[in-house]
Amino acid sequence: MSINDMTVSAIVPVYNVEQYLERCLESIRNQTRPFDEVILVDDGSTDRSGKICEEWAFSNPTFHVVHQRNGGLSAARNKGVELYTGDCVAFIDSDDWIAKDFVEVLLNLLVRTDSDIAIGQWVRTDGEDGCPACSKVGRSRERVYEADEYMSMLLRIRGNRALHYAPSKLYRRSVVEDGHFPLGILNEDVEGAFKFALNASRVAETGRVLYYYYRNASSITGSSFGENYLNLSHVWQRVEAIAESRAPEWAEACGYNVMRADFTILCDMLLHGDEESDKRYSEERDACLGRLRGNMAMLLKGPMPINRKIAALIISAMYLKINHIIRKMR
Repeated sequence: MSINDMTVSAIVPVYNVEQYLERCLESIRNQTRPFDEVILVDDGSTDRSGKICEEWAFSNPTFHVVHQRNGGLSAARNKGVELYTGDCVAFIDSDDWIAKDFVEVLLNLLVRTDSDIAIGQWVRTDGEDGCPACSKVGRSRERVYEADEYMSMLLRIRGNRALHYAPSKLYRRSVVEDGHFPLGILNEDVEGAFKFALNASRVAETGRVLYYYYRNASSITGSSFGENYLNLSHVWQRVEAIAESRAPEWAEACGYNVMRADFTILCDMLLHGDEESDKRYSEERDACLGRLRGNMAMLLKGPMPINRKIAALIISAMYLKINHIIRKMR
């Protein structure tokens, strides 16, 4: 199929983002190569977001809105996957925005390299003008990866990049049609990205920044430890189970990421926890410590940076002592 014949859809989950929604929709409408279809999924918004979606669908023929009871980000994305009709699709979160040539660049890259996924770079920002205020993830040149190479990067066997983020990419329909996002959990992009990668034969990446990920400054700091932190290990355990049944050659690498997640959770417990959370999540803490101690040899042989390996050794051996010292200092 030629590039002129291909149709491109966007799926936009929407929930209580009236302050940012029009910025997102403007960026979608003002593409140098327009989207052929934009699916707005109002996930039970209680502010004006649903009404804004209706207004845009009324005045823009390619925009369509569906309303549903609140089910979370995954449920909204999955509804969009059920409804979209394009040959390829992009996921765009409703408080973010995209560069004006997002579709043009990624569609050209997808077709020219005969890839199943095209990746653009993204910027995390807490600014209003698109300027990166927090951090940038970028590459200097175009790359094409065969399936095994991309999977090894996704699972961080090669390198330490976070490639699981669902937006900033364009997917062929064959990649996403049986790879729905898991319901009721955070970090859902990790599982979704793994399922999509299993369906991809080739992945292409541009060095162009095409996606702006908005992070409200007030949400970046000051958070205390809670169940959201624990979710990362659960997600990687789910991915490990999927690998064992569908792609056993990647199961060990997924298990390695369970260990990395356990280490990250323990660090977060130390840094963001308090005496109350220590008691509430003691079983989860002990489970993380048990897995970390039982698999330390695998962790040390893996690709994690040496400073984190040393920290993992120290924390696994002296967690309670370190925790006691930190709590006394506060």
